[in-house]
Amino acid sequence: MHLANITFVILLLLTKCYAKSYRDYSLIHGIPKSDHELEFFKALDTFYNVTFWRKPSLVDKPVEFSLSRLNLAELIRDTRDMDIEFVTLIRDLQSAFDNQTIKPYIRRRMESFDWQNYYSVEDIYNWLRDLSDAHPREVRIQSIGQSVQNRHILAVNIDLGASDQTSRSVVMVEGGCHAREWISPAFVTFMINTIVSSKNSTNQELKQIANSYKWIFIPLLNPDGYSYSQTDDRLWRKNYRGKYGVDLNRNFGVAFGKFGAAKENKQDEEYCGKVPFSEPETSALAAFISDHSDLLEYYISFHAYGQYIIIPYAFEKEHMDNYDTVKQYADQMAKQSLQKYNIYYHVGTAYDTVGYLASGTSSDWVKKTKNVSYTLTIELPDQGYYGFTLPKEKILPTCEATMDALIPFLDPKIDTKLRIRLFNGAKRHKSFKTVFFIAHNCIILIGLRI
Repeated sequence: MHLANITFVILLLLTKCYAKSYRDYSLIHGIPKSDHELEFFKALDTFYNVTFWRKPSLVDKPVEFSLSRLNLAELIRDTRDMDIEFVTLIRDLQSAFDNQTIKPYIRRRMESFDWQNYYSVEDIYNWLRDLSDAHPREVRIQSIGQSVQNRHILAVNIDLGASDQTSRSVVMVEGGCHAREWISPAFVTFMINTIVSSKNSTNQELKQIANSYKWIFIPLLNPDGYSYSQTDDRLWRKNYRGKYGVDLNRNFGVAFGKFGAAKENKQDEEYCGKVPFSEPETSALAAFISDHSDLLEYYISFHAYGQYIIIPYAFEKEHMDNYDTVKQYADQMAKQSLQKYNIYYHVGTAYDTVGYLASGTSSDWVKKTKNVSYTLTIELPDQGYYGFTLPKEKILPTCEATMDALIPFLDPKIDTKLRIRLFNGAKRHKSFKTVFFIAHNCIILIGLRI
């Protein structure tokens, strides 16, 4: 074995010795059947040391949480005379986490990066650099800023038609916002590889999509938290500031701190920070998005878990802006996933799907401030049986099914040549984005397809 890889394995084993163990913890599932039971579930973390994986929201909406076996025994005893049912999904969480192996990547041996294991921050970044070196004309890596711990936040720019100098609208894909959601950066790297390799694909729809846009990927928005979840606490959610962190997906400047966010308690998993964009990760991403907003047509943020396709806005119960238009395409994605892979996605706003409101999310901020037509948050599989313990053998099937389902959503809404004419004409106007998207949406409404 290469010396660098031996060193990595030794360091990984050493850090595991000091990491928080979940050997005596279980994953519990329940469904509140009444308002009374819902209030009981909401109060669980007051009386027991639980970590919600999917928090209580509405009657008949599932709830998952982890807790120690000692606390579980107390919970069972306290609810013995109550008509509340729990199911133990995973009896030993640590064993499930141990199955999520972190494989070392060997520089310049790109086949050693697969989607049958998880990877460290450093190895994801090294693979991206090697991908850029292998495709220098199509792939460009740049740092958009640095994290709290001074790790670079990398953006991957892909343009398969870079030599023709034509204008293309942009698809921006964000992953790795929440540290413990390992399948998110795994899928985004899979999507990067799929787009870059599309010229060799027999899938003509994929080829058309890959060549129709400029692509920007931020596969790991939260490198510090992701690293901490691999070395110290597998269930860490936020960025990492020592004894506390900030939930980056509550830190964007839209309806800040109003719903589903904690403003005072720094230990809360949804602590949103003192002010919007207080974190270097969110402020870097916001500035980067602003630099590309004129051409931005799609923004997709990948999270886990639950199998939800969430359309803005998370802070509103009402369906607003072009919700109905976006839902038509999101429904096609869900249909594709169900028919081909038997994976069911629930489509709607955050309130429609997960059952609660949330403030300060990246997708809402992009939609509200940049008027991006097709904006989604996608909660990847599964529906709760594995949750954050999604095993390594499920990574590749999940990535393949998700990529296939995305194709109908990403299908160009207007002809590429017509898009180019609209972009080039609208660039001369002060309100470029308004002009373009008025024309763009009018074309969609009249059903123009070339």
